[in-house]
Amino acid sequence: MKKYLFISAVALAALASCSKVTSTYEAPDQAITFQVANYASRTKANISVKPEYTSFKTYAYYYSAGTATNPKNGTAQPFMNPETINFVSPNWTPSRTYYWPKTGTINFYSFAGIPDLTINETTGTATANITVDGTATNNIIVADAAMGLNNPAAEYKMDNTALEKGVPTLFRHMLAKINFKILLDATNADTGFSFSVNTVAGTLMSIPSAATMTVTYGTDNKAVPAFTAFTTAKANLSNKAVTLNATAGNTSGDAVAFTDEFVVIPQNAASIPFTFSYTLTSTYTPTTGTASVVTETVPVSITMDGFSAGKVWEPNTVYTYTIKILSNGEVMLFDPAIEDWVDVPSAGETTVPAV
Repeated sequence: MKKYLFISAVALAALASCSKVTSTYEAPDQAITFQVANYASRTKANISVKPEYTSFKTYAYYYSAGTATNPKNGTAQPFMNPETINFVSPNWTPSRTYYWPKTGTINFYSFAGIPDLTINETTGTATANITVDGTATNNIIVADAAMGLNNPAAEYKMDNTALEKGVPTLFRHMLAKINFKILLDATNADTGFSFSVNTVAGTLMSIPSAATMTVTYGTDNKAVPAFTAFTTAKANLSNKAVTLNATAGNTSGDAVAFTDEFVVIPQNAASIPFTFSYTLTSTYTPTTGTASVVTETVPVSITMDGFSAGKVWEPNTVYTYTIKILSNGEVMLFDPAIEDWVDVPSAGETTVPAV
């Protein structure tokens, strides 16, 4: 009996000693989110302001031995193939949860506006067959590659811009945008003469509308597109009511006659025909008597050579051509104003806040 009690005491002592063992706490894995900043002031595609950009897609590849300086060290393992990224306030997040790995790094390739993008991780290129009908709804954007990442803890810098926590995703427009202005000029008209343009319609003829797009992720992993295997079609602007008026001795100033915009595949702009017509009302008011009024539809056919022969429409760029109509009916053409394609919200558009 005494022996039994002795053994029980030893067991109790052992249990007491075990209760003093302390465990270590390991932080949970961090979910992957995306940093899609507002680039309106930086000439990048601003995914946060356009309603067609409610989501985008991302391919990702994991390298177990990858590092920030050697992001393709080892064998690529598909990680997102692809995954849809949605804005769920306040973050851009995958449609299902992904976690940063404990070791190694991930390379990310994001895009929107096309069904898919074929990534060649070995060569650092991506390809897609695209079709563009010329309307403003055509909007293909591809982000710079985000390479060698593993749980960005605080802030990344790309292209000299600080980005918050998450996969840094800098989108660029792959296409070009074309629009036209009409300017009336009655500077040399006789006293008493005035004229106005009431409606305008136009067609950009035979522009390549389908092509193979190849994106190269070059210096600083920037997404740079090139286009081959073109086919052609027409892009039309619908009739537009305009209120352009000019009286003798002055002009009406710049007026945007075409509120539609052509979105085109980057290409050589020479020799592409542009046709438009406008309804012209001319009024001559004599010193005495009744004013005479003539209304006619005037057709105009020109080629892009008349604007800028041999020049190229570049991606992520907007070209605004000015057409001046003189009081004697002549038409003058001007090389375009060129600016970066910057997305800004229009009236009635909902802005998704940048994270």
